[in-house]
Amino acid sequence: MKLQPAYLILLLTAFVACQKTDISEKTKQEALVDESTIVHLRSTTPCTIDLETIPANSSYVVDCLLDLGGQTAHLAQNVNLDFGGGDIINGTVIYNGGTIDGKLLNLSLSIEGTVSLKSPGFDLVASRWDILEGTVTSNQALANRDNTEHVLKLVKQLQGDTLKINQLDAFFEISKHTEGPNFYASVEAINIPSGLTLSMTDQVHLRVFPNDRERCSLLAIRDASQVSILGGNLHGDRDTHDYSSGGTHEWGHLLELHAAVDVLVSGLKMYDATGDGMDIHSLNFTFSPDYKPSRNITVTNCLFDNSRRNNLSITDGYDMLIDGNTFLNAGKNTSLSQGTKPKYAIDVEAYRERSETTGELIFYEKAYNITISNNIEKGSAGRSFAVVIGDYVTIDNNLVENGIDYRYSIGSKIINNTITATPESSGSTGIGGGKPGNIVTSYNNEISRNTVSGFATGITLYGRQNRVFLNQILDFVDNGIFIPDETKDSNIYANTIRSTVAGSVGVFIHTASLKDVGIYNSTIETSSSAFIVVQVNSAVGEENNTFHITNNNTNSSNKSEISNSSGVIIDRNTMQSRIRSINLNKSKFLDNSITLSDTQAGLDFEGASTAITVYRNTIYSSNLNCIQIDSTNDPNEFDLIGNSCLN
Repeated sequence: MKLQPAYLILLLTAFVACQKTDISEKTKQEALVDESTIVHLRSTTPCTIDLETIPANSSYVVDCLLDLGGQTAHLAQNVNLDFGGGDIINGTVIYNGGTIDGKLLNLSLSIEGTVSLKSPGFDLVASRWDILEGTVTSNQALANRDNTEHVLKLVKQLQGDTLKINQLDAFFEISKHTEGPNFYASVEAINIPSGLTLSMTDQVHLRVFPNDRERCSLLAIRDASQVSILGGNLHGDRDTHDYSSGGTHEWGHLLELHAAVDVLVSGLKMYDATGDGMDIHSLNFTFSPDYKPSRNITVTNCLFDNSRRNNLSITDGYDMLIDGNTFLNAGKNTSLSQGTKPKYAIDVEAYRERSETTGELIFYEKAYNITISNNIEKGSAGRSFAVVIGDYVTIDNNLVENGIDYRYSIGSKIINNTITATPESSGSTGIGGGKPGNIVTSYNNEISRNTVSGFATGITLYGRQNRVFLNQILDFVDNGIFIPDETKDSNIYANTIRSTVAGSVGVFIHTASLKDVGIYNSTIETSSSAFIVVQVNSAVGEENNTFHITNNNTNSSNKSEISNSSGVIIDRNTMQSRIRSINLNKSKFLDNSITLSDTQAGLDFEGASTAITVYRNTIYSSNLNCIQIDSTNDPNEFDLIGNSCLN
C-alpha cells in the first residue's frame, strides 16, 4: 500500500515525533506519483465531532472515522469538508453551500443539498463503491453497473466534470430489465450524463457479463451532451453469448451514442462486440416532433476489433468526424461465433422507404455531413467503409484493404484513399459508386485521387453527376472501371488505369444507358482491351443518348471492342491497338491516332451499323486498307472524310 506524501508526513509526525528522520527526498519522489493510483490510508479512530456544530463559512478536515449510523446531518451554510485521512460512512449529509473532497465519497454516504466537489476531477476507487472485479455473479455484475452509473451521476450532481478510473477489470450486467415498461438497451447500459468526461487508463477493462439478449449496450450516451470518453477498454461477449433463442443477435453494442450531442470519444479500445463496437443513432424518427439526432460527434484514435457485425454503425445524425482510428476484423468468424452481415468496418446506413400510396421517400433516419478520415482498416469480412444510405459523407485519406462504397448518396466523396486488396478481398471491387437502378437518389458524388490496387474491378460506377478523376487504378484482374447500368451527366477523367494481369480490361461498359458521360484524358495500359462497350444505349428511348471516349492515351495488347450500342463518340484518342465495331448506331470516330503492330485494319466495322461518322483519323499500319467496312454493312450508312492510312 502506497501513501500520499502529505499523509505519510502526518503519520510520521504523530507516531515518531521525536525522530528527526529526513524524508524530504522520498517526499519529492512520491509527489510524482499519480494520485489516482494511491489507496488512501483511512483512520479508524472514531470522530467526536458533530457535523451540525461546524460553524458556517468554515472548513473541517476529516481525519477520523465518522459513522453516521444511518442518520442525517445538516450542515451550516458554506461548510467545506476536506480529506485528512478519515472517512464519513453510513448516512446522509445535507449541504447548504460549500464543498466536499471527493476522497470522502463512498457508496454508504449520501450527499444532498447545494454542494460541489472540492476538485472537479474525481478518482474512482472500485472498493469504495462495491464494484467487484474478476468473476462475479449476474447479481453482482448488475450491482457493478448500478454503482458505476451512480458514481457518474453523483460526480455530475456535485458539479464535477471528470470521472477518472485508473485501474479496473470488471463485468457489468446490462441485459436485465430494470427501468420502465419496456427494455431499452441504452437505458440499461452504463449511462454517462451530460457535461462529464469519463477518463480511463489502459488498465481499465469494462466487460459485458455474458447474456442472451438480442439487444444490449455496455456504455451509452443517451439524450446527453458535452460528454467525452477518453481511453479505456470495452469487451463484448460475442464468444460467450447465448444465441440459442434464434435470430441474428446483431444489436449487442459496446458503446451506443443515442441522441448524443457534442461528444468526443478518444483512445477507446473496443473488442468482441456481439453486434457493433459503436452505434450512433437518434431518439425517434425524423418526422416525429420529439426527434433527437446525434450531432457534433468526434471519434478519434480509437481501436475497433473483432466486432461480430460492424465495427462502427451510423444510422442517424450529422456533423461527425471519424478520424485516425484503427478498424480490425469486422464481421470475421471465430471458432466460437460466426460473423453476421453486413460485416463492415464502418456502415453509414440511415433507414428510409417509399410510401406505398404516394411513392415519396419517408425518411425514418438521416445521416449526413460525416467525415471519415485518416483511418486504418484491416481484415473486415465485408467492405471497409460503406455509405449505404447517407449524404455528404467524405471518406478521405484512409489506408484500407477492403473496398469503399457509396450507394444511395448525394454529395459524397471518396478521395485520397489507398485501397490495397489482400488475397481475401481481391475478388471484389475497390470502389463502388452508386447502385443499379438508382439514377434518382444517387448524384453529385466524387471519386478522386485514390490508389486502388489488386482488386477484380477497380471502380464500379452508377448514377448521375459523378466525378471520377485522378485515380490510380492498378493491377486489377478484370476491369479498371466498370459501368454496368444507367449513368448520366458524369465525367471520368485524368485517371491512370494499368494492369498486366492476363485478360484485364481498362474500361468495360455493359448493358448500360449512358447519357452525357465523358471518359477522357486518361492513361490506359492493360494486357487485354483498353475499352469494351457492349449493348449501351440499345433500349427503346435511348437512341439519342451520347457518351464520349475522348483524348485518352491507351497501350493495350488486344483490340478495343464496341458492339450493339448507340451514341458512342470516340474522338482524339491515341491508341496502340485497333477498334472493332459491331452493329453500331449514330456513332462517331473523330481525330483518333491509332498505331498498329500488325496488318489488321485500325477501324474494323462488322455486322450492320447505321449513321456512322468517321472523320480525320490517322492510322499507322503496314496495311494501307486500314479502315475495314465489312460487306454486311450498307456503305451509305458511313460518312468517311479526311482519314489517313500511313506506314
